[in-house]
Amino acid sequence: MAAALARQWMPSLPVSGSEGICFCWGAEQMSSSPPTPPHLRIAVVADRAHAAQRLVSALSSPQCAARPFSLSAADAPRRVREMRPSVILIRAGDGSLGAAGRFAQATRSSGAALVLLTPHASAEALRLATAEGAMAHLLEPVTTQALLAAVTVSNARAQDYRELQQAVLTARQSADVRAVVEEAKRVLMGRFGLTEEEAHRILQTESRSRNRKLIETAEQVLRAETRFARARGSASSWRPAGRGAGRPREE
Repeated sequence: MAAALARQWMPSLPVSGSEGICFCWGAEQMSSSPPTPPHLRIAVVADRAHAAQRLVSALSSPQCAARPFSLSAADAPRRVREMRPSVILIRAGDGSLGAAGRFAQATRSSGAALVLLTPHASAEALRLATAEGAMAHLLEPVTTQALLAAVTVSNARAQDYRELQQAVLTARQSADVRAVVEEAKRVLMGRFGLTEEEAHRILQTESRSRNRKLIETAEQVLRAETRFARARGSASSWRPAGRGAGRPREE
């Protein structure tokens, strides 16, 4: 009886609109050939033009597309962000570490892996690499094999970090959804004397019938309960005037 009453109450809630959900599935093709390594876009930023060209030549391969940028150019951070690189390789001498730090901060939003290349392992260079979250810190002279290994591994670690961030965000969102649904279930249980299972089933049925997400139905229940609580509060504060109120007193 209570469950039927709750179902009659649920359709009375206002509908704020429904959103369709589209799932896109990627098909995996089976092949006997080994997988092709991911194509890396590498922004090579250097304090000297010849150093940038040398690094670009070393990194150029079928799997890597490297472009040079000047560390001192005012528009270089913007151009690097527009490139959307997988890896940002910054080569900075001892006198350019400050500029390298500012460049790393200006391009942090790109989400690219940062690799720092310096001639010495000075305390300032180590502080820069640590503060800016460099995935690798290389020292000159560096071989082509070491350079390619550093950018490849750094890109993989950056992808792992982004996936971890997304997993944490998803977990937080799931916890928020559960909290809202549990509160909506408590409202239905208290208002209609339902069990937790019955309240949950009603939320699911209402969501399917209106093609809505469960969180949307739960939020609608809570908004309706808030409005009802306010209406009850207004009604309890109102008192009708007594008989004869406002009439002049007879002598």
